[in-house]
Amino acid sequence: MIRHHLHLTHPLTRRGLAFGLLLAALVPAAADAGTFEAFGPREYWRDPSLGPTETEIFTETFSVTEPSLSYTLRVERVRANLADIFINGTQVVKRRDFIDAGGDVVEKTVSLWDVNLIELEMQADPDGLVTVTIFGPDDDSPTITAVVDPEPNANGWNDTPVTVSFDCSDVTSGIAVCPAAIYQDTEVDGRVISGQAVDLAGNTAEASVTVSVDLSLPSVSIGSPMDGAVVTMPTVEVTGNVSDAFSGLDSVTCNGDSASIDDPLPGMFTCTVDLYLGGNTITVEATDLAGNVATDSVTIVLDTADIIKQLVDDQAPVIVIDHPADGSQVAVTAVTAEATVT
Repeated sequence: MIRHHLHLTHPLTRRGLAFGLLLAALVPAAADAGTFEAFGPREYWRDPSLGPTETEIFTETFSVTEPSLSYTLRVERVRANLADIFINGTQVVKRRDFIDAGGDVVEKTVSLWDVNLIELEMQADPDGLVTVTIFGPDDDSPTITAVVDPEPNANGWNDTPVTVSFDCSDVTSGIAVCPAAIYQDTEVDGRVISGQAVDLAGNTAEASVTVSVDLSLPSVSIGSPMDGAVVTMPTVEVTGNVSDAFSGLDSVTCNGDSASIDDPLPGMFTCTVDLYLGGNTITVEATDLAGNVATDSVTIVLDTADIIKQLVDDQAPVIVIDHPADGSQVAVTAVTAEATVT
């Protein structure tokens, strides 16, 4: 009697039937560094209802990403009299191999396809067991990339919390470990965040990224002119204090125009602002290297009456001579003149 165990949707046999498209992802942890388990370890237990001379057949499909590699098939039997194994229709293990090996473990070099069929024909005691594993070589490191989201600005800073995530891949054995994302929600200056990827063969690779986060605004205050001041000149010099405690200042502007700042910081800023008649709002904006922006504003008045008075006062006085009359004749060498000045 022969009993079949089919572990696939479309059963395949070594007699050349067409392959089904069911792919089994059978890749647990690596056995040794430099090798990975392309299939298994898969345990096949004897049906206890069968006699020791009855054949039980197990059939299964699996896939590999690199069929060009040289793979090693390892078969271990426990109380199994017969363990014939076929891969893709070719017998790779037969009963005689265990006798030649002098034990219950046989290893064979095998070639694989993208999609593979393995078939085990087994005769055993009721509690017999056959374990099948296929190992593949992988001496190449995986790839890993660290990504900061959101990306830093041109100065290398972020003004919001960031998430560092890792993208891992391995074309041969696959990825066993890819680091979890790291959330940075506190202020740091040049923190190096690293992660390590491990493939199923035990090969490793690392990636790191430097993160700088500044969540605080700069400090800026206008010292002169005072808020509500009345001025008579069409331009005014604006001064005040500015500083940034973490990433450092990037720029200071007064109504959009650049201000000069002392060095070293913290220090004072100075700028000149043109005024219009009447009320004028002056806004000083300080930006740090992370892009945080702080502002301070004052409103001052350019007095139009004083401007007009100044223009009138700039005109020359008018002098009118009242005595002597224009063209009059006198008999003395000196006269007293009387005039009106306006």
